[in-house]
Amino acid sequence: MTDAVTRPVVTLYSGATVIASNSDWSLNNVQQLTTAFDLAGAFHFASPTSRDAALEIALLPGAYTLQATSLDGGSGTVLAEAYEVP
Repeated sequence: MTDAVTRPVVTLYSGATVIASNSDWSLNNVQQLTTAFDLAGAFHFASPTSRDAALEIALLPGAYTLQATSLDGGSGTVLAEAYEVP
């Protein structure tokens, strides 16, 4: 993908309330997220120091909105995936 956002930010909303946000998954617990990826059958990021965004959060049933933007204000394509972690 040649037009990918280079510094993605993901923000999770419940209604108008922000409940979680991330702009650099490597600033979180990389091992915990990698384990969650494995449990859910998700792909791993290419590097543990990539600037990709990821969230792991326990949610109650309901409607949520995930917004993907760019930290540097740029534009481009973002791939967003959601998994249930057993």
